[in-house]
Amino acid sequence: MTTATPPLVMLHRAVPRRARAFNLPPLDFWLGPGLHAVVGAPSDGTVAIAKLVGGIEPPAYGEVVVAGRSPSRHPDLRARIGVSLETPSLPPARRVADLLHRVDALRGDAAGAGALVQFGLAHWADRRLSDLPRRDLRVLELLLAVSTRDPIALVLTEPGVDMPPLDRTTLRATLAHAADHGACVIVATASMEDAVELCRTIHVLDRGNIARWVPVEEAGALAPGRSVALRVEVDLPRLLVATLADDPAVIGIDWDQQDRRSTLSVRGEDLDRLALAVARAAGTAGASVRSIAPVAPGLDEVRAAASGLALAAYHAAYRSYAASTAASSPAPAPAAPSDGPPNQGGAT
Repeated sequence: MTTATPPLVMLHRAVPRRARAFNLPPLDFWLGPGLHAVVGAPSDGTVAIAKLVGGIEPPAYGEVVVAGRSPSRHPDLRARIGVSLETPSLPPARRVADLLHRVDALRGDAAGAGALVQFGLAHWADRRLSDLPRRDLRVLELLLAVSTRDPIALVLTEPGVDMPPLDRTTLRATLAHAADHGACVIVATASMEDAVELCRTIHVLDRGNIARWVPVEEAGALAPGRSVALRVEVDLPRLLVATLADDPAVIGIDWDQQDRRSTLSVRGEDLDRLALAVARAAGTAGASVRSIAPVAPGLDEVRAAASGLALAAYHAAYRSYAASTAASSPAPAPAAPSDGPPNQGGAT
């Protein structure tokens, strides 16, 4: 994969431990500073990225390099890499506050305790870790990861799974701040929706390699021919739907009237015209739009489109090869003239 920025995180044929047991492929890609979604299934290697980049687990084979060094061999480098895993791995502590104080003491700051307040979870301080469900333990690990001091990299595994107790806007702002200050922020996920909502660039991981990448605003290009859609959260959905229904830029509206968040999916052919139609209708209807975001194609759609594009490219290449071979081959020599009638296949 080629970008305009130098690599900050590089995995070169990096094979995770127990790769054979879980049928995991070697990971082979690099990323520069920025806010990246690496989208794929666990079998593509997404769940192994955080352990390798965070230095928690050295590769069985291959190489992992962050800012020019191996994270598994340099503790000072690991201290500047925030990681959340599929299965949380937290140091022992009695209460949430004790855990955060212990981590902050090791870091030399109070960022962990501050993150609890920042994300509206200050009331968690006195909760016992032994009483927390797995989801809440993952939330704590996520908070510790994003509160890493002066991070070189943040690698988050399926953060969207743990989002219900968190403010998504605050999380995205936190990740964007780290990326804007030079960190490589990686969200490893199977959810295209989380990729679009949290990141700026989408990288499609296919068996350890990045097969395609697009800016978030061009996510529809991952599934050519699919109509574009906007997810709109609004306070007066009925009025907005009625106003949008006659707009020529809109070809369809999906609305679950039981959805307490009043979220619409508005479909059309052109994203800019669609966004303008929503803005125009909101003004006419007097509806307040709380959030608006493009709806990304699902991972299955992206995989199907990638397979179709690869097959089309193969056929095009084969036709070109066949045409060039035919043009370069000498024409067959004409048959010698005969004075008699053509032979009809009998003995002569």
